[in-house]
Amino acid sequence: MRALLLLGVLATVAHAEETGAVCLLKASWEDPKGARATEQPAGKPVKTFTVQVDDLAPLDVTASAQRVDGLALTGKHRLRVFADGKPLEGFSFTFARGPRLTLRHHAFYASWSLDVSKRECP
Repeated sequence: MRALLLLGVLATVAHAEETGAVCLLKASWEDPKGARATEQPAGKPVKTFTVQVDDLAPLDVTASAQRVDGLALTGKHRLRVFADGKPLEGFSFTFARGPRLTLRHHAFYASWSLDVSKRECP
């Protein structure tokens, strides 16, 4: 009986690692240290940032962090960032560096980065 229970737990853990996830951190033009961004698209403040992964529905990351689960660990994925509905950034990524990634917006430099997650998505 214990062997079956242990086997079930191991199967659950193995299944959890069969897909990847991307944590989309909250984005704004305010730098965490209080400095304003050096530039903004089209010279006007952005009200809404949305992020789309592959063909999934875009998620609003202006008010809070979001998490995209269930992504295949193999192959390339496409990530697109929109500012007030207009394309801003886009790039491809894989899970070669690990099954959990985090997208960050760097307001001061007006850039985005996708890194390996060091902690759980907020």
